[in-house]
Amino acid sequence: MGKYTDRQFKQRYCLDRATFQEVVDKIRPSLEPAARTNPGGCIGGLIPAELKLGGTLRFLAGSKNLDVADLHGMCEASFFSHV
Repeated sequence: MGKYTDRQFKQRYCLDRATFQEVVDKIRPSLEPAARTNPGGCIGGLIPAELKLGGTLRFLAGSKNLDVADLHGMCEASFFSHV
């Protein structure tokens, strides 16, 4: 997500970086489990709150689940478990 310019970030997530970070900070305790998980046998386990929020915003904006998963480095099973 850090690869985008500020303008690109806002186009993709409909929030500026500062507002996005405020939202992440408020909901992080609900999004990040204490233990690592491997949904669907995916490698990597824990998905950061930033990726969960970013993926959710993209999905709710109309992106397809596989596009969101690919863009945010999630496997398909992780997408369905976390977004």
